[in-house]
Amino acid sequence: SITYAFTDSKKQSDLLGDLSALSSSGLRTTDKPIKLVNPLSAELDVMRTSLAPGLLQVISHNVNHGIDAGRIFETGFSYFSEKNDFTEEWRLGLAAWGDREKVWNTEAPLVLKIRESIENILKMFGGSGFVWKNDADKPSFLHPGQSATLFYEGKTVGY
Repeated sequence: SITYAFTDSKKQSDLLGDLSALSSSGLRTTDKPIKLVNPLSAELDVMRTSLAPGLLQVISHNVNHGIDAGRIFETGFSYFSEKNDFTEEWRLGLAAWGDREKVWNTEAPLVLKIRESIENILKMFGGSGFVWKNDADKPSFLHPGQSATLFYEGKTVGY
């Protein structure tokens, strides 16, 4: 999917919740996103610090228009500032929703197909030292029993 690099500060804050799990995992985040001087609208008032709000907006749009199952991905930047220094970090976001038969046309559970897709991407880029853990700290917006943390070479790289 393609989404704006701008987002709603309140929605982003509400979605990401407590940032301590993201920060402790090594994923850069902030509770002070870059405010736009001249935003396109009141709902697009800051630069995004995560791809998650945009991905959820795309899912919501699709569901509201009768598309009750699908898979999407987005690559893009998240934006940060420290004093007068602005930086952007490249991110990859994946999402799937709906009935597994409609999404994957297979009997395998959705979570296993998502995991397989992520592992295939890592292998394609030469990655081999990755491990999934269910008991690691996770951001508050993820379901504790239905999510896992991805470690690569001992560092958290995703959820």
